[in-house]
Amino acid sequence: EFKVFSASNSTMMVVARATPLTASELPPFVPNDEASERTVITEPQELAFPLHTEIVNAFFNGEL
Repeated sequence: EFKVFSASNSTMMVVARATPLTASELPPFVPNDEASERTVITEPQELAFPLHTEIVNAFFNGEL
């Protein structure tokens, strides 16, 4: 199942749930121009972009 989110600036994100991974199953993180860190969150929190925060809230509210 997919869900589409959109922002007022015409940005659109299509998201879906995947099989969970443990931390050891994730590939090593390498900082780059797009991302300086990788964080695993266990509850809703404000992110850098409002649309990302909306998606995180939907996930933790059971809407995804």
